[in-house]
Amino acid sequence: MNEAQVKQNVQALQKRRESLVTLKGKERSNALLKSGSGATGDIGDTDRGTDLARQTVALSLTKMESSEIANIDAAIERAHQGRYGLCEVCGRPIAAERLKSIPEASSCMSCEASARM
Repeated sequence: MNEAQVKQNVQALQKRRESLVTLKGKERSNALLKSGSGATGDIGDTDRGTDLARQTVALSLTKMESSEIANIDAAIERAHQGRYGLCEVCGRPIAAERLKSIPEASSCMSCEASARM
């Protein structure tokens, strides 16, 4: 992967990160607004169950987004260190096609497949 491709991928990673951070902020605001909506009235068990389900889904999404942000930050750091595009496990280059579709990838397909076994 040449320097121009690395730079292009880093820019894509930075845009994705900004988008995720903005989304997380909006979700937090919405969750706070929704959680306060029933505070003054008596809500039924169904409403409580629905609220709990929404909170569970929101928490899961927040965890996934936080994990994705961490992976993006790690990829950007690897780029600054000159290690972007190299597998963290075996040290070989990660296929350009893989990095194009998953720019935060830290391992090659072979090592990824081995880790899943």
